[in-house]
Amino acid sequence: MAMFFTTSARRRATAAVAFLIALCAFLAAPLPALGLLVEMEVEELSAAARDVVVGAVLATASRADAEHGIVTQVTVRTEHALKGARSGDVTFRVPGGTLDGRVVYVPDAPVFTSGERVVVFLDRFGRVVGGRQGRLGVIGERVPEAGSTLSRIQARVTGVPYTGAACHGGGTTAAQTNQMEAAASGTVIAAASGPVISGITPGTAAAGIGDEVTIVGSGFGSLRGEVRFSTRSGGHITGDVISWSASTIRVRVPARRHSEPVASSLVAASSGPVRVVTSTGAVSAGHEFTVTFAYGGAKWTTPVREFYYDASGDTSGGLAAVRAAAQTWSAASGLELRYAGLNWLNTANHQSEVGWRRLEEGVLGRAHLLFFASTGVMVSADMSLNTLYSWGDGSGGSRDIESVALHEFGHWLVLLDLYGEADKPKVMYGLYSTPKRNLHEADFAGVQWLYGAGAGPDVVRVAGSNRYETALATSRTNFADGSARDVVIASGASFPDALSASGLAGSFGSPLLLTPPTTLNAGLPAELARLGATRVWLVGGTAAISAGVEEAIRGLGLAVERVSGEDRYGTAANVARAIASVRGASFANAAFVARGDDFADALAVAPYAYRLNKPVLLVRPADTSYDTQDAITQLGITELTLVGGTGAISTDVATELALLSGGTPVRLSGATRYSTAQSVVQHAIANGWASPAEVGVTAGNNFPDALGGGAAMGANGGIILLTPPEALCSHARGTLDAHAAAVRRVQIFGGQNAVGSAVYAEVTQAVGY
Repeated sequence: MAMFFTTSARRRATAAVAFLIALCAFLAAPLPALGLLVEMEVEELSAAARDVVVGAVLATASRADAEHGIVTQVTVRTEHALKGARSGDVTFRVPGGTLDGRVVYVPDAPVFTSGERVVVFLDRFGRVVGGRQGRLGVIGERVPEAGSTLSRIQARVTGVPYTGAACHGGGTTAAQTNQMEAAASGTVIAAASGPVISGITPGTAAAGIGDEVTIVGSGFGSLRGEVRFSTRSGGHITGDVISWSASTIRVRVPARRHSEPVASSLVAASSGPVRVVTSTGAVSAGHEFTVTFAYGGAKWTTPVREFYYDASGDTSGGLAAVRAAAQTWSAASGLELRYAGLNWLNTANHQSEVGWRRLEEGVLGRAHLLFFASTGVMVSADMSLNTLYSWGDGSGGSRDIESVALHEFGHWLVLLDLYGEADKPKVMYGLYSTPKRNLHEADFAGVQWLYGAGAGPDVVRVAGSNRYETALATSRTNFADGSARDVVIASGASFPDALSASGLAGSFGSPLLLTPPTTLNAGLPAELARLGATRVWLVGGTAAISAGVEEAIRGLGLAVERVSGEDRYGTAANVARAIASVRGASFANAAFVARGDDFADALAVAPYAYRLNKPVLLVRPADTSYDTQDAITQLGITELTLVGGTGAISTDVATELALLSGGTPVRLSGATRYSTAQSVVQHAIANGWASPAEVGVTAGNNFPDALGGGAAMGANGGIILLTPPEALCSHARGTLDAHAAAVRRVQIFGGQNAVGSAVYAEVTQAVGY
């Protein structure tokens, strides 16, 4: 996909590069905490690997690299090839390292140390499979990270049943094997006189911020030993002991950088068992402990951090999801991650960018962070999402873009991965499981410890002199310069065709702009230029947007695509086909359905159609049009959400839709358009479609301002509330009251004639502005 840059974006990029070159002698690039990984068993690592070797690390050496900035070349002398035909010395690269006083930390990458023995899983490109998971340290016959022995690892790689034969041909007795496996898995057989932990106070603390805990018990001994906190896969990290006696230990909960000659990693304590090891080596049984969050030691010092997006390689329309993830963190703290437009992803230039790149199997996302080594002040951050995987909203086997971006943005804020069983509900849990689009209370605690809770929410009115100017103002407020190559335009004079446009706009990350039917709105050319548009999509036939308007747009040097049908139902069906075409394999086979003879219900669902890239199909209250039926069948739509009660979509129509889709539609409804809109919002928040951090308020008795506002809320991952113009309705007020603590910004779309000053005053009161 071609990329387009504004002059200001180029100027910022050039200035940033010059600045970094000037500082290169003083910068250390740092601690991108672990990228989000797909948990892989030994069998899965082996299946993704072309070669699996056991050997000793001979040497490591760093060198400059155009893609990663710095990489480390590792040479391993092969003792035994478990898979493939590798022999002799094997050389490969891992991202990160130290060169000329600069350090690039990529802690999801494995770290190798000269002299150690390892098992390494290498793919056909010579990359280590699965990030850190693809490097297993070997101590004698033990493989502690796998909780196993080398012989069993060999059996799992080759698929040959384990017989007890050692990898190097030497046999082991059953007793020796049991002993080694117990040691490898961390099993503790406590001696009768060994150390015993009876309590840890407090039982919950953060890692890496200086939190202290007191461990009480017996048998610790008078000489100082060590306290082991849990990390990933049965591993441990030692705490910073403050004082030690036979019955009481004071220790700090650790998170620290582990540096090698040319590569570094960062490890933090996770929730899980804590063990005391005496000076004589006796180990206590584990005592459960909870880590709320872990901090990596660097911090942004400005209240706003702008980032750019590289859409090349994005086949899933991921910009809206990335923006929603950034907004979730921004809403929780005093630091705003602000989208600034399109740019190329280049981790070596250390600008703050999000983009797509083919990474190793097992790594969904990776963060790179740059900061001053001496002060810990952050300079920039980048995020790469792995094109090796299928992306979408988490359905149909796809990986959820927003969940992974939310995790990686947490690393931008210098929060580290956690791996304990109790950490699984947190966004900063380091392994991908179920999609998480909302922060856990522990994630809130971490980001607010770093950056505070932020100021009270902003309440702003976004308006112009008329509906067309309001749409332009909405675009300027919510969409950055150069952020939309494809832009969707609908008629501002009548609603029927425009009702279906939100999902299409969401597929491109575009605002929804309006024009009169017969003349191009005077402000549109400048706005299209600001957005960096090269193609315009007109929704509706020539009665909605005339051929003259189309020609005027072509005269701006822009390509034009028109999506229309014989009537509003046919237009909505063809918009659905256009969305499916744009989305390709990531099309969710799902749609919203609303009545086509009124606008309120379709407007209520517009942000979520935008956010989820789902079409809005239209029906008559008592009849399903042929066009709608055909679109459901042709596109294989199996999941339908009906918006409106039986007066809007009758029971007979709902039954017919169920037969067409082969499923049971979900109905979201209320007694009025306002209560229906509230039902939609509640469902959207509960299902992770949106966050109440961003709120739009618009008139429910007219459509133009809500069209642009719905797209804006979709782009920001927010919700939209409908209200009468003269006073805030009880349903909208109830939603604001329920989520007031989470609201970061409210945009009121339209002037005072559309949404009166009384509504503005009630909104500010509800959110405590």
